[in-house]
Amino acid sequence: MAETTAETTAKVSLPDNLAWNLLHVLPYYLRGIFTRNPFWTGLIVRYHPDPNGVRFIQRLRRKYGSDYLYIRMLTTRSLLVLDPAGIQRVLERSPVLYADADLKRRGMSHFQPGAVTISRGRQWQERRRFNEAVLDKGQRLHGDAWRFNEIIAQEVAGLDGQRRLHWEELATLFERITLRVVVGEADTTVTAALKEMMREANRVVGLKRSRHFEGFYRKIRTYLAYPPPQSLAARCAQVPAEEDTRVENQLPHWLFAMADTLAVNAARALALIAAHPRIRQ
Repeated sequence: MAETTAETTAKVSLPDNLAWNLLHVLPYYLRGIFTRNPFWTGLIVRYHPDPNGVRFIQRLRRKYGSDYLYIRMLTTRSLLVLDPAGIQRVLERSPVLYADADLKRRGMSHFQPGAVTISRGRQWQERRRFNEAVLDKGQRLHGDAWRFNEIIAQEVAGLDGQRRLHWEELATLFERITLRVVVGEADTTVTAALKEMMREANRVVGLKRSRHFEGFYRKIRTYLAYPPPQSLAARCAQVPAEEDTRVENQLPHWLFAMADTLAVNAARALALIAAHPRIRQ
């Protein structure tokens, strides 16, 4: 990227760096990197919605006339890439050239130390192979999609025709679906322990081995040893793995990505649909 963007990469000024960190980076940390802090999330969403961030970046793009901006993330100089071709280049060369930030790797290591998302080199290649095989990457539908649809239908039916859905109910719905898809049953003690470790990881610095760590992975190993059928845990037993694969460290990412990230995206999509009567119809 350097050879094509060196002449057009702009350095963001000190006042803009301060505005970026105070108005956007600090709220990001307050909300929680790995799991949301309800108080700060509610406050920030109410008074500092996402469109403000979009407008801020658009203003920087116009002001500096570049799709590549050197900007400070606290004290670390970072390259902000706004060009679709540049973004694609970064994605295609991750994590060989462009890897996750040290803070992210340090935090994730607290609850999923061998996860593919924070791996490098041959370990990344092996763990990526394993993840893609279990998740049926490249297939139109996952091999157990019919079962996953059954689970979703059963859990949605449990809402009992509610006409108004609050976040707590949607989050609980996604948590149960996630657990049944990944480990085969809605054992909420698994996600409770994971949430505690993710909450601890939010502070990033000064992390020690969590008191929840051993109990959490003991349960994960039990589900991997005796997996309920048509679950991702059962699929793990069908895919060849090496010692470097660290199978038990792959499941936590599926758990928090489904139960948290997908739930938030679904809530926002539903809110967007509800705000446009024609689309809703």
